[in-house]
Amino acid sequence: MKISQHGARICMIGKVTHFTIWIEIDLFKKLMINEA
Repeated sequence: MKISQHGARICMIGKVTHFTIWIEIDLFKKLMINEA
């Protein structure tokens, strides 16, 4: 039970991290387009 909870926690952190990176890349692309 403890192992599955720990695995789920890592999965959630991974999803949040991936989503945050995707938002940062999207914002960066918009900034680059505006600068050009």
